[in-house]
Amino acid sequence: MEFRAYITEGMRIFYKSLHRRLRGHRKYSGNATEICRQVVDECWNGRFFQTSTGHFCQFYSRDFGICADSLVRLGYRDNVIRTLGYALDRFSSHNGIKVAITPGGMPFDFPYYGIDSVAFILRALRAAGARELVEKHRDLLEREILRLHSGYIEKDTGLVRRDVTVSSMKDYSRRKSSCYDNSMAAMIRADAEKLRLENPFRDYSYGRLLRENFWNGSYFLDDLSSREYVAGDANIFPFWTGAVVSKGMLKSAVESIRQEGLDRPFPLKYTSGRVSRDMVWHEFLVKDWQKDSIWSQMGIIYIGLLKGVDKADFRRSMGIFKGVIEQNRNYMEVFTSSGKRFKTAFYHSDTGMLWASNYLALVENV
Repeated sequence: MEFRAYITEGMRIFYKSLHRRLRGHRKYSGNATEICRQVVDECWNGRFFQTSTGHFCQFYSRDFGICADSLVRLGYRDNVIRTLGYALDRFSSHNGIKVAITPGGMPFDFPYYGIDSVAFILRALRAAGARELVEKHRDLLEREILRLHSGYIEKDTGLVRRDVTVSSMKDYSRRKSSCYDNSMAAMIRADAEKLRLENPFRDYSYGRLLRENFWNGSYFLDDLSSREYVAGDANIFPFWTGAVVSKGMLKSAVESIRQEGLDRPFPLKYTSGRVSRDMVWHEFLVKDWQKDSIWSQMGIIYIGLLKGVDKADFRRSMGIFKGVIEQNRNYMEVFTSSGKRFKTAFYHSDTGMLWASNYLALVENV
């Protein structure tokens, strides 16, 4: 069943991407705030918040969870709860929480099982205070937490297993127990506790584990391969999840990101173009999509973290980001390393991303 979803979704995304390449993207009127509000409103399709108004017009656990706190603060709590109800009903009917759900309602993992799928569903439930949904789907949620723990976590250490390949942020990259994935385990531990769910992660101290296994004194390593290079996702999610709360470490990580140029011309790149990575075979269709490209979902998270350690750079970066939104008249998905819209022969950057809610929440300071 999932293979059929891969084919249908792949073809649908390819044709929509091709259409956008030939015809151009939708351009909204107004300033950056007005553009983003229109985008968020149009991502609501009456049943759930879809990831974009473009070709990712399906539900993604990760992308929705990244936005859930902001959506609730912006006044969309009822829509967030309805989205969670829809997704959990679909997951229950297919016996497991997945990476995504097709527009037709079929849950699927791609390219592999995603550790962060469970993490972000729990995050969204906590953000929305959706106690009734937690109780309704308690069996599913606890079963999925236990499944993840038993299949993907080293029992003696609490770290994500080094010998498994999972979907995650930068999921076309083959990594050995990435810092991002372990940050997701930390988030599961915290949110399962807050939601009063059975919690096999309870005995692990992920703040300590992240510091001891990934922090090299200046920044967090990408994974447990011990290769020393700066990766954008590795140096924002330990802080964004709340697993690590040291302002000194955040300042050091930000400085490392700056020195590596991952915030230029605007935030945020996964890695420098100088860094070679082992990628899954699918990557040739979207070459460099998850290498030194600039991702707007990470960019706005990074800018939000700047607010706590460098207010001047926060204001500067928000101004640059505002200009990018207004120049494109849309909230774009991904850019090349030089800041141009990303495109290959097979793929064209998506538009109208739900991530615009995170920009709105920062601007409106809600």
